[in-house]
Amino acid sequence: MLLKKDFLRKKAPGGKMDPKWLCPFEIAANLGKGFYALQDMQSKATVVKRVNGAHLKLYNFPLSFQTLRSITAIAYLLLDMI
Repeated sequence: MLLKKDFLRKKAPGGKMDPKWLCPFEIAANLGKGFYALQDMQSKATVVKRVNGAHLKLYNFPLSFQTLRSITAIAYLLLDMI
């Protein structure tokens, strides 16, 4: 899953305070020379016909509170072993 840079952000009413990246996309096709066609995650329709790979970044899922508690517990167990 990828995020696409929003170039029209400064022209929108929220301007500078709007998010810099647009919702998650999937790569529909590799068009060559660093260009990709993107499709929306929900509708699976090709939304963006052509975008340069330099304007994409990987989407990291936010961790839930339960996952963070598990990671913290494991870290404490590992520290106790040392």
